[in-house]
Amino acid sequence: MPNWTFNHLKAKGLDSLPVFREVDGKRYFDFNKIIPIPDYVEKTIFPVNTQALACYLILNFGKDSKKIMKEYKLDDKIINEKTLEEWEEFAKESTPGILFDDEAYITMYELGENYYKSKLFTGCFDWYEWAIKNWGVKWNASGFDCFDCNNEDETMFETPWDYPDPIYRELALRYPDMYFDVFVEFEDDPYTTYHLEYHGEYMRETSYPNDKERYDYIDLIV
Repeated sequence: MPNWTFNHLKAKGLDSLPVFREVDGKRYFDFNKIIPIPDYVEKTIFPVNTQALACYLILNFGKDSKKIMKEYKLDDKIINEKTLEEWEEFAKESTPGILFDDEAYITMYELGENYYKSKLFTGCFDWYEWAIKNWGVKWNASGFDCFDCNNEDETMFETPWDYPDPIYRELALRYPDMYFDVFVEFEDDPYTTYHLEYHGEYMRETSYPNDKERYDYIDLIV
């Protein structure tokens, strides 16, 4: 299990922004509304299943498959582990499971194709690599039910290990007239709160001890 990071985001007019998904009448802050993960990236498995990738390559690029695997800095010897007929049969097999949806199984060929597209169009092989690069954390915002947040101009959620800096920066760039204040607490550093200020291209980080002064200060924001 990861160490969780508590995020408390405040901004006047936040509730009016198209950055929430609605589930059963409740609204949740959603990274995909800000920096959406492509479908072919989401439908990958971490770490890379090199057999699935090799299968797609051999059936589409033939002899060039080894060269491509070397360019990816992956073991090209895997190409010779099966005959063409065996790769064709392997292509029809179902994946061992996809994190994005336990009930949505795709074939090994489709998984390999998703790896290829992901690397080609995003520079990342799989959902984990993409999320770290584009969101700053491996999972979307979660843990909403742990917090009581009734103010329309704020939202609270958890993220694994760190805060989603690319998400906040994109918000500030997309809405340059707005001021975004984020208060962050790390599970492995319970004695300090970090105040992150985003406005356009501007970003500032300040740390505060977790005491009454800090909470009084937060109440003054928005």
